[in-house]
Amino acid sequence: MLRKALLTVAVSLALAGGAVAQDRALAIGTAPSGGYLYPLGGAIAKVISERVEGVQVTAEATAGSVQNAQLTGADPTYLGLVNNDTAYDAVVGQNKFAGTPLPLRTLVVLVPSHLYLITRADTGIDSIADLKGHRVSTNLPGSGIEVMALRVIGYAGLDPDSDISREKMSIPDSAAALKDGKIDAFFIIGNTHAAPLLELASTPGMEMKLVPTDTYSDRMNSEFGQVYTHGVIAAGTYPGIDVDVPVQDSWNTLVAHKDLSDEDAYNFAKAVIEGKADIVAILPDADAIAIANQVAPQSAIEFHPGALKYFREQGLAAN
Repeated sequence: MLRKALLTVAVSLALAGGAVAQDRALAIGTAPSGGYLYPLGGAIAKVISERVEGVQVTAEATAGSVQNAQLTGADPTYLGLVNNDTAYDAVVGQNKFAGTPLPLRTLVVLVPSHLYLITRADTGIDSIADLKGHRVSTNLPGSGIEVMALRVIGYAGLDPDSDISREKMSIPDSAAALKDGKIDAFFIIGNTHAAPLLELASTPGMEMKLVPTDTYSDRMNSEFGQVYTHGVIAAGTYPGIDVDVPVQDSWNTLVAHKDLSDEDAYNFAKAVIEGKADIVAILPDADAIAIANQVAPQSAIEFHPGALKYFREQGLAAN
């Protein structure tokens, strides 16, 4: 009986020890698999899992920024890649988050996201206002792309539901539809060398054209908060693009629930900053990850105090 009792205790202790040793599971909401945020989220999940003891992070494909904000705002074990404009809307409770502000905090400012408007050279579309009467994809509902696209369309004086023939397709489907002549233009938010655009521009017989998107950035900031900056796609970035194209930028951030512990926030921010080389190996644009960028307006919402503690230890004087 004594031996049986001791064996029972031993098994119980072993099971308890196994439970203690088991990694905590967290998730990062990214974007549909056709965009650049999916591999970026995967790289971030990997560096956090490798550099923070007792944590296992998995990257999940989602509809994009809006869904990521919603998931993160409801669950402290969820992190999300969220564009600056969507993060601001979520925290103040406006637009798609009207009446339901979410308790989000920035962990790390990541990379600038460019708003592209892509068309063919034969459509006659030279500006956002020229979209009137055309077939246009504004991306999937719930994506950060849709949020920004609808805003610039509205500022151009167009009603997205009556002045254009609006499609709601993913990036790969939009690119294929433009190539096949089924739509005339589409919006994406992407990195500097966006793979879908490189592929599209390299298609035989396809003369891709980039339309300027930064026309209304300053006016939009007066309404939506200081969430947009001016960017440029340099001539030669894509085959056939031989002039600089001004674009509207919104920085992409890794956000967390405000109730994430200070210790976790500190360790996660540290892992991303110090694991930057591994992230850049997956996405070269991640070279923009830097202590100097952990400030407003790159982040339009409050930083998590745990992350801010790490940044200050690294010499960040602002915030």
